[in-house]
Amino acid sequence: MPASVVAAAGRLRQAIGRSSSWRGPIPRRFSSEPCPAQAAAVRDAFLSFFRDRHHHRLVPSASVRPRGDPTLLFVNAGMNQFKPIFLGTVDPRSEMAGFRRVANSQKCVRAGGRHNDLEDVGRDLSHHTFFEMLGNWAFGGEYFKEEACSMAWELLTQVYGIPKDKLWISYFGGDPNMKLNPDLESRDIWLSLGVPASHVLSFGPQENFWEMGDTGPCGPCTEIHYDLADGVGTPQLVELWNLVFMQYNREADGSLQPLPQRHVDTGMGLERLVAVLQGRHSTYDTDLFSPLLNAPTDDSPKYNYHLLPSGGYEFGACEAQVLQLYTEDGTAVASVGEGQRCGLLLDKTNFYAEQGGQASDRGYLVRVGQQDVLFPVARAQVCGGFILHEMVAPDCLKVGDRVQLHVDKAWRLGCMEKHTATHLLNWALRQALGPGTEQRGSHLNPERLRFDVATQAPLTPEQLRAVENTVQKAVGQDEAVYMEEVALAHTAHVPGLRSLDEVYPDPVRVVSVGVPVAHALDPASQAALHTSVELCCGTHLLHTGSIGDLVIIGERQLTKGTTRLLAITGEQAQQAREVGESLAQEVEAAAERLSRGSRDVVEAQRLSKDVGQLTDAVDTAVMPQWQRQELQATLKVLQRRANTAIRKLEMRQAAQKTQELLQRHSAGPLIVDTVSTESLSSATPAFTAEAWALAVCSHMGGKAWGSRMVAQGTGSTADVEAALSTARAYALNQL
Repeated sequence: MPASVVAAAGRLRQAIGRSSSWRGPIPRRFSSEPCPAQAAAVRDAFLSFFRDRHHHRLVPSASVRPRGDPTLLFVNAGMNQFKPIFLGTVDPRSEMAGFRRVANSQKCVRAGGRHNDLEDVGRDLSHHTFFEMLGNWAFGGEYFKEEACSMAWELLTQVYGIPKDKLWISYFGGDPNMKLNPDLESRDIWLSLGVPASHVLSFGPQENFWEMGDTGPCGPCTEIHYDLADGVGTPQLVELWNLVFMQYNREADGSLQPLPQRHVDTGMGLERLVAVLQGRHSTYDTDLFSPLLNAPTDDSPKYNYHLLPSGGYEFGACEAQVLQLYTEDGTAVASVGEGQRCGLLLDKTNFYAEQGGQASDRGYLVRVGQQDVLFPVARAQVCGGFILHEMVAPDCLKVGDRVQLHVDKAWRLGCMEKHTATHLLNWALRQALGPGTEQRGSHLNPERLRFDVATQAPLTPEQLRAVENTVQKAVGQDEAVYMEEVALAHTAHVPGLRSLDEVYPDPVRVVSVGVPVAHALDPASQAALHTSVELCCGTHLLHTGSIGDLVIIGERQLTKGTTRLLAITGEQAQQAREVGESLAQEVEAAAERLSRGSRDVVEAQRLSKDVGQLTDAVDTAVMPQWQRQELQATLKVLQRRANTAIRKLEMRQAAQKTQELLQRHSAGPLIVDTVSTESLSSATPAFTAEAWALAVCSHMGGKAWGSRMVAQGTGSTADVEAALSTARAYALNQL
């Protein structure tokens, strides 16, 4: 090989080694011809080529959740569904057993394991966690290397029209450690197809020996790369198509064992192929993504609301256009019909999508000019930076339709109340526990809010009450809530500004209670140290007075060092306070009853039962948590006192009735009688039957066994009267 070629080969090895980056300065086409067909046509051309020209059977894409394969979390390659064929374990009665030549387009997820593209997503222009893999397969030796390479070359150069000089080939150069020789057969096939020797390079197992996982089918592979550099300078190579020749199975001990039959497994990323054919350096610039990425989605109308003179809030409607519709499995469609569950993407939306701990809006939309058909929207969520509305269509809806959106006003207002209350709660916790107190998370909906906070110990009733009082003070002052978008850099180094450890957009929305945002962000003002100022994208009240009230109704240790608080606002909070006061009065009444004492066991038991039921009511009631904790402590003391009173009364009753029993039978050698009692515990003597029998039988040199109530034993004595005297003396001594 000439020295110039050797030097070029070295540079190309480096280029291929970094080819996955697929970075390019500007998009350019590889020819002056018009842009080829769209992605759907590219996919169809691939499938038609193998079906019509080479008699392959087309099979559908398998579910990305593997079925019956515990070694995979997600399907990461087109060959996954055919593993039983590769391993020789396919059911001979199954349809798959008849597969010989197969082609398809498989949906894949690579977010972990051996084939993990997650770290590369967003760092280059070609990797995706979810993508489509075009592939063709030959099972059981139907065809092998020569036919596979010839078909691939034919499709790329003749059907798709990719210039031959833009394509480069890599093949397996062997590996002494695995005792595998170079795949010279593949090299010679490519040369025979007309690929220049300078474009055919060998690599080791890391690049050209394909393995699905730590175990399973594997084999040498040959890859087809595309040069993005247009022949200028060092080639910019991107892997386009991988042809794997399945010959081995990687065992659990790391050894390679020949497969029962040889197979061909090829895979080509649809996104990369479309980018090449459309002359794009980025897969995101193709028609697979550009309709979404270029869609001008504006969700700022979610902040368009104002106070009415009456004190209520007005939420305006929003008119938008349907950009895209999706079925439940994520497939993009042009229309949906009656009863179909779907998602829709709009160019404008006033619905708040669930994020930042706030539940999404719900409501409905109508088609412009057709106000009689309501399309209920159950949820809005952020998907890939866009707002997706979920609904079940009551009628036909098409891409391009104009619609009018209406949020559920009561639901939105409830979320606004809880979100502003959450900010005040965060601020109040810092006041009660110290400025270093950190939020660990939160979630809210119109019913209640949840707030996780870092703590060294559970909050005391005094601390909980202090937090509520701080919030109530801010609510009572009806302070204005200011919201404004500012450059993210302006929020840096502001003392007291609350933010979570996450990535914020730029510009970022700032919510300040009682102080205008500009003043709050002025480091010299120190305002953020004295009021609630947070980075937040949520929807909020315009004045704190609308919260009405806030009550913390639950507190528990979520994990070590983290306490979870539950709180409610408005009328619910007022009702919780009323419930708390009512229960407090009942507890006070129970304490007075206990102080007066009980005349007999029945009355004492009734009081103890009432205290137990009152304890259950306090444990489960929606009431202030600080009050719950105080009442629980009081009830615990009352329950102990009630139980002690019962035991004393029962002991007194039992002693009295036992004395009466012994007096009635003082002259007899045996006692057979009944004792009427108001409770099981009062019928239980101060000693057990087993202990009594043991005391008597031991005196006779025997043994005894039984329970608290019934016992029996054995022994030997000539003096029965002495044994009975022992029994009588033991009983009297215990009473």
